[in-house]
Amino acid sequence: MKLVNMLSDISDSCQHFGKHCYLVEGSRAACLDMNEEAALPHFTIEYSANLDSDLDVSAFCEVIRAAAAEIETFPTAGIRVRAFRAEHFAIADGDGKHAFIDMSIRLREGRTQDVMEDATARIFAAAEAFVAPIMAQRSLALSLEMREINASLSPKTGTIRDHI
Repeated sequence: MKLVNMLSDISDSCQHFGKHCYLVEGSRAACLDMNEEAALPHFTIEYSANLDSDLDVSAFCEVIRAAAAEIETFPTAGIRVRAFRAEHFAIADGDGKHAFIDMSIRLREGRTQDVMEDATARIFAAAEAFVAPIMAQRSLALSLEMREINASLSPKTGTIRDHI
């Protein structure tokens, strides 16, 4: 896996002025307009309501945000972590003691499989460490899925970078 910064190394082949363009060796170029929050990632956490007494959701969101901020492929200004409580759910054999936390990571296309696998493993490890005390005490399913977003189908704009 080799990323070449096209603006500094092969700028004459990139026609996307004002963008950060990368050529993934053996693949097509990925150009991200960093002024449009183009790189994301957005983290969505869904959790069962029966975790209210065990899970500090705000702290969990912060753990995920902090872990993402340590991963080079995730630009800090693009990180968003949000959590939603699932009031209605049914798990496994229907026993109300079972709980779940399902995490979804959405990010723009252009990263290699190795980069995405590494990021997924690091985020999952942080989440797993945070919920380990809960898992030791009760039935809990923890899951994570990373999905790429087609940039041409997901316009973005914002001013967060202006305020960091």
